[in-house]
Amino acid sequence: MARRRGYGRNNYNRRNPGLEQAREHIEAARRLTIELGGTDKDVKDYFFGLNATQLNAVLAAYEKAFGTRPRVYAEATIPEWRSGRVSMSGLVAERLFSVLPGMMPIEKKYDLVKSLWESKCPTSNKTVYIGPDTPVEEISEYVRRHLHNVVHDYQVPETIVGRFKWLANDDVDLQQKLYNYFLQLNREVVTQAANDRVPRLLEQVKNAQAVRSHITQQLRVGNHSLELVLHPDASGISESAPRPLRKGSGCLSVVLLVAALWWLATYA
Repeated sequence: MARRRGYGRNNYNRRNPGLEQAREHIEAARRLTIELGGTDKDVKDYFFGLNATQLNAVLAAYEKAFGTRPRVYAEATIPEWRSGRVSMSGLVAERLFSVLPGMMPIEKKYDLVKSLWESKCPTSNKTVYIGPDTPVEEISEYVRRHLHNVVHDYQVPETIVGRFKWLANDDVDLQQKLYNYFLQLNREVVTQAANDRVPRLLEQVKNAQAVRSHITQQLRVGNHSLELVLHPDASGISESAPRPLRKGSGCLSVVLLVAALWWLATYA
């Protein structure tokens, strides 16, 4: 029996408005995630924290851009969105948040850059091994140089640059300022640690002069971690763990020495 026209799976999908609408919302949510730098929680918190006057101004701009019906729906549904009883759809969120930057005070834009940094701040982990006779000044210089390199080698990932573009609202100069502020937050945290916490860390290292087994001191700055391992078998400062003596190597040396003495006594 021939299949009726229009009832195949592909035709069903093309003729299903609900499915197409769902796809549109999913795609809008994906675009919004990219635009907001991978997280929208802080932006939603800002939106739901607006007072009545501020919210009315945002909704007026929303109505001007997208019409009266979307504004009426948003106005009626905000309490449900705020409570979490109803989830804001991707398309509505994309449209509603598109008008926010133009209504947002500059200090709030910097706040949203800071909250992005706090959730997406750079991460580094490193372990170094330090010999017991290494001068504290040498350790201090190494730690400061490492922290400096952590900051200057950091590249802002593409996954979060959308936040700067969104907040700047087509203002290229503002976009660069927000980008620089994000980098500055990392510099400030690391610089403060170098000035305040490194001396205390090195004082602990200095007090551990007689190292019989390894001692670990850890410096954490934001999401940066530097682990200093004082090890009796280490020499200077090394990023490689010192090799332990192989078991039996001492006995082997004694055997070889005895054999050599026997050979000399027998054949000399």
